[in-house]
Amino acid sequence: GPGDSEIDVLRKNRIAQMKARAQLRSAWLAKGHGVYAALSGEGALLSELPKHERAVVLFGSRGAPSHLTEALHLHLRQLSVVHVETYFAHLDAEEAPLISSMVELAELPT
Repeated sequence: GPGDSEIDVLRKNRIAQMKARAQLRSAWLAKGHGVYAALSGEGALLSELPKHERAVVLFGSRGAPSHLTEALHLHLRQLSVVHVETYFAHLDAEEAPLISSMVELAELPT
């Protein structure tokens, strides 16, 4: 208000920014962000993705070397907790034949 010092104005602006960020974080968590979700098929993927502005989905394969798959799951699980602004999930490529045929899937080096 009138008569506020410059530091008071800065403090009020910062508090407003922090409150807005906290509201965003709550909204993201309510949408299922902050965890590494397992999707059960193409239907789940297609219904879930439109709800999120940002998403990272790992299309895994049962034939991939387990040590590589587990390493990817570990890192994506950790990232999902840190980057709550993004939805993280994984889906077995065999459970999504239509989507798998639409994207070029690369194999990891062994």
